[in-house]
Amino acid sequence: MEGTEGARGVNYRILDELFRVVKDRHDLFQYEITVSALEVYNEQIHDLLLTGSQPSTTTKRLEVRQVAEGVHHVPGLVEARVSNMDEAWDVLQTGSKARVVGSTNANEHSSRSHCIHCVMVKGENLMNGERTNSKLWLIDLAGSERVAKTDAQGERLKEAQNINKSLSALGDVISALATKSQHIPFRNSKLTHLLQDSLSMQFSSPCAGMI
Repeated sequence: MEGTEGARGVNYRILDELFRVVKDRHDLFQYEITVSALEVYNEQIHDLLLTGSQPSTTTKRLEVRQVAEGVHHVPGLVEARVSNMDEAWDVLQTGSKARVVGSTNANEHSSRSHCIHCVMVKGENLMNGERTNSKLWLIDLAGSERVAKTDAQGERLKEAQNINKSLSALGDVISALATKSQHIPFRNSKLTHLLQDSLSMQFSSPCAGMI
């Protein structure tokens, strides 16, 4: 999702377009943009912008809370205010480098968590004072694993099981939404609970995700 300097990925292109629009509208709108970075690791949420945030017994556990009807939030999550593309990109890079990776038989540098960046955009129309709040999710999902193929054991096995569980939960939610089921199992995983607002399409909160 991040790409390289010679071939920029979707994350860079989305942020670049966001700040281009902000610049074009500076005479009519005032914007405040913040970026947060977190991971869902073994069904726990960790802030990737905290110093020394690699999961441990001392890491502060974060939870998804409903703050209003259809609105969910993660209290205590660091939100870095950014004013340009370079600052935003630095935050994303910091978050991505802090996520949990490990070696398996299939991949020497395997992502062991889902890495999620949230871009919050608060806008004010300078002509009439109208205010808007928008949220953009940039999600790098860990890949589904065949435990028999990777021969995972111990902690790697636990990680693989939780990765597969959350991806399965995401598939169940999408399937339930597609069939207009009365019950949508958002709470079956931290991943789907976190993305409930966007997946349910109650608000304009686009997601860009990649496995």
